[in-house]
Amino acid sequence: MIDKLMAHLFLVVIAMVTAGSVYAQDARSSSTDELIERYFAMRKAAWNGAEKMLSNDEKSALTALVEEVKLLDSTSFAYHFLAYTHDPFGATASAHLTRAKQVRPSHNGVLHASIQNAHFIGNMSALRKALEALQASPYNLKTDDLTYHRHVLSSLPPNAILITNGDEDTHPLLLLQYIHGLRTDVQVIRVDFLQQVTFLKQTSISPKGHVKFLAANRSDVVALAFITFPAERIHLALTLPSNWLQKRTDGIINGLALGRLNAGHTLPDLVNRTASISPNAINPSQTQAHRFDRNYLPLFLILEAYHKSASNGLAKGYTDAIARIKPKLKNPSVIDNLSR
Repeated sequence: MIDKLMAHLFLVVIAMVTAGSVYAQDARSSSTDELIERYFAMRKAAWNGAEKMLSNDEKSALTALVEEVKLLDSTSFAYHFLAYTHDPFGATASAHLTRAKQVRPSHNGVLHASIQNAHFIGNMSALRKALEALQASPYNLKTDDLTYHRHVLSSLPPNAILITNGDEDTHPLLLLQYIHGLRTDVQVIRVDFLQQVTFLKQTSISPKGHVKFLAANRSDVVALAFITFPAERIHLALTLPSNWLQKRTDGIINGLALGRLNAGHTLPDLVNRTASISPNAINPSQTQAHRFDRNYLPLFLILEAYHKSASNGLAKGYTDAIARIKPKLKNPSVIDNLSR
């Protein structure tokens, strides 16, 4: 009888310890998930500045949060995912991403991180698999979501190089290229890749040129790319911050990108092509997609002002384009609030 009682008590203790362990794991998981949310909330708030670049204090605060997650549970998904996100080009980035994928292979952030990592190292097979995984997930990009990006690719000249700014405007383009086979001649480059030696070695930029890119701040990298790559090929996505694009005043709107004036483009053709695109065709549904007026007007206004000051006779083309676009806007008065 005593033996049975002891055995029963033993089983109860084991059950309590196990339950406590599971509870502790759940508590750690809950805590670390909350820290993931806090990390991205902090980063989003920090990136709302005009230059969309993090200050040293903001970087330190985010680093401290990653360390907090590590101290809480260095084996958790949260730690490995945030460690990769915080330093995606570091020596241990791929290892952190691999561990995060083992724990939550279908996590939305992991899916996009896998695309970014494969794109960065130039592993096209891994990139295609990562894009297929995104399409097979609940976070897949629908046809309407891809409409704007389809227009971007379709508007570019043959063998264009397109500089983009992040996941939201890069990964849909890659999906259209590698899964749908659209405009595979276009080379898509994220601006943050241009300050990483691993990626620079994959380009035609000389080792001496690498030094310039590595030394520049992020907004100047865009201007540097615009004058380093062949004039007829280089284009800047209009999703880049407008003050970065302003540094390239010799640019001209070419479809849904900023091209080069000296690359053989004809202003009337470009104005007609751009002004005739319907805003509803470009962004039919997704609220996070970049709005027609937000993509076109700031650049038209910048270039109009530049050509007026240059007195080269080209300003009228932009003035006419602005007048033709204005009636298409959901809020036509927005044009009056944008600085010329």
